[in-house]
Amino acid sequence: MNAHWKEHFDDDVAFHRRTAAIYDCVNTEPRLLANDLLFGPLDRRVAPGDALLDLGCGTGQMLLRYASRFKRAIGVEYSRDGKPESVRARGEVIVSSGAGLRSFPGAAAYGATKAAQRGFGEALRHELGGTGVGLTMVYPGEIVSSLHDHERATLPDWYRGGPGAVPAAKLAEATLAAIDRDQRGLYYPPLVRTLRIAHGISPRLADRMLRALRGRSAAPRLD
Repeated sequence: MNAHWKEHFDDDVAFHRRTAAIYDCVNTEPRLLANDLLFGPLDRRVAPGDALLDLGCGTGQMLLRYASRFKRAIGVEYSRDGKPESVRARGEVIVSSGAGLRSFPGAAAYGATKAAQRGFGEALRHELGGTGVGLTMVYPGEIVSSLHDHERATLPDWYRGGPGAVPAAKLAEATLAAIDRDQRGLYYPPLVRTLRIAHGISPRLADRMLRALRGRSAAPRLD
């Protein structure tokens, strides 16, 4: 990591350590999921010369923990340009969300950040053309998680996360398979792809579909 990237990375770490401290006290599951379901299987796929580009590295703790397994590791947070000068790797992943395809009432800010990830990833995939690095965008729907257990009473009626959602292990398996295929996008579960198609044809069509599936709170307006 050169001095320019290290300076920005150190700034990110300092900032996110402060802001993440409260969140980490509430719920540690995202870090546990990354360890058990994603980085664990990736350990078995790392080849000599591979690099790690962590887009959305947060506090940087996960990146630092796994950096020694790679020839080169770069962490990028929020809107900075994540394209390194030279990378030797087989594939990168940006995890967006179904909300990046169609944002939901009560989660406008969240949907906006996921839509930004989508735009960033779609451009970066082309920018990495010819480098040997693939990029796969992942658009998960609701996944089994206790992430929102502490605020479940305040969640919108359309929310369907929790025990009845898609198991995280299945999403991890599908993600790794998509990386191997250099797949442009992974929509999981498949209903997320249906949402993308419907919203692309007509936002009004997607609104009607979501109201039928999730109730009025998912689409208060149909005009």
